[in-house]
Amino acid sequence: MKAKSIAPARVSVAIAAAVVAVGLVLGSTGYMIARAQSQSRASATEQFRASTAASSAFVSAVLGARIDQEESLARAYFSRTVSPAGFSEVASTFGLASAVLARSRGALVAVAHPGLLTPVLVAAAASAVRGPASPHAVVEYLGRSARTHAPVIATAVPFPSAKGVRVLAAASIAEPEMMRRFVAGTETSLTHPWLTLVDGAGRVVASSKSTLAPTLHELSPRLATAVAASDFGNIAGGPRGALTFAVAPVEGTRWRLVVAVPTAALYAGSSGLSGVALWVFFGATVALAVALTVVFARSLRDRRALRAFSLRMQHAATTDPLTGLPNRRSVESDMQRVSTSRERGPHSLLMIDLDRFKDVNDTYGHGVGDAALRAVSAAMRTVLRKGDIYGRWGGDEFVAVLPELGPEAAAHVVDRLRGAIAARTVATASGSLRVEASIGCATAAAPSWHALLLEADETLYREKAEKKRVAPDQVEAEVAARARGVPAPT
Repeated sequence: MKAKSIAPARVSVAIAAAVVAVGLVLGSTGYMIARAQSQSRASATEQFRASTAASSAFVSAVLGARIDQEESLARAYFSRTVSPAGFSEVASTFGLASAVLARSRGALVAVAHPGLLTPVLVAAAASAVRGPASPHAVVEYLGRSARTHAPVIATAVPFPSAKGVRVLAAASIAEPEMMRRFVAGTETSLTHPWLTLVDGAGRVVASSKSTLAPTLHELSPRLATAVAASDFGNIAGGPRGALTFAVAPVEGTRWRLVVAVPTAALYAGSSGLSGVALWVFFGATVALAVALTVVFARSLRDRRALRAFSLRMQHAATTDPLTGLPNRRSVESDMQRVSTSRERGPHSLLMIDLDRFKDVNDTYGHGVGDAALRAVSAAMRTVLRKGDIYGRWGGDEFVAVLPELGPEAAAHVVDRLRGAIAARTVATASGSLRVEASIGCATAAAPSWHALLLEADETLYREKAEKKRVAPDQVEAEVAARARGVPAPT
């Protein structure tokens, strides 16, 4: 009964653990998606406000160009003495509806086309030379033309003249092209933006929405109320649905640019179908991660296999396959390393050569000859030190380098090695065969390996000649010939 009660408990624990794990995964996924949507909304908001500020800067640039144009006009025609008739003629030539030329203290110099706008222009001229930022250009919205309903804009531009600072204040009807530039130049990448340029009193100067409403409040009461309270926010309802708006001041004026867009369009990247897209993207990311993990695991396996293959190839390139000793290339590389190292001399070099090796191969076969070579290599492994350099030089020849070993110590190693080789036998069809070898030794304090090899080869040959009982004069002749690399005389 006790065993039966444990199994369901374990199952429950496993199910609970699975539910917790799934819950954690789903919770973390939901958190990531919600955070991504929040960051997307924040990014859209930041881009919207930056676009509004850039549009406001464009309006300011257009007005600045107009002010620069009027200042150039004033400098060219009014910086010296000017008659009232001449002033009126120039104003008419440049399409000014009304204009006044005033001194810095407010006294009028000349008036062109006097009328209802004259007092307003006089006030604008006075504003241009008063205040902490004086003198400065002033831009004011005066209302709409009764005949064309086009906006009437007043500018007051101070400029230097022969008789001190003067101010040109002019009123002109904004041509349709200028208003189109206001709207077209403030276009954004957003969907269906609604742009409205209002002055300090809330009057509509220009709008992308065709309207004759004199104020923003009459154009959109809800938007006017929201704009009065904040420079960014949302308003609900209306024919356009929910709107998000941003307000940016136009530098150098008391005007403001109001930009409103449908909230759904502004945040389309973080709501609606995009939520499903995020989940699809998450699923695709998981699938990609699994695929990459599999590829990475296979890559690790392939890298291990490639490294093992590389090590095998390196071993094959530096090892004699018959004896397992380093081959000539490996020995020469180690000899070069000793030459460039800081190991103190003297250094000794041994040349080992099997006796009557050709006869062994001819008599007993190459299998016995190979066994003899392996026996010599085994003897070398037994006698030589760990730091010694040795290997198969080629054919039946072996080389050993004994770093930091003088002639007496090297002679002792030669005796031990000769004994170890002589103690080894190989099996043949007719019984055991004793392995015999001759050993040449050379020592130098600062070795030239070529010279040491020649000297060791010379002592090696002398030992072989003694074993063969060759005449001394013939030995000397053959040693000299081997040193020169030419055939020995007969």
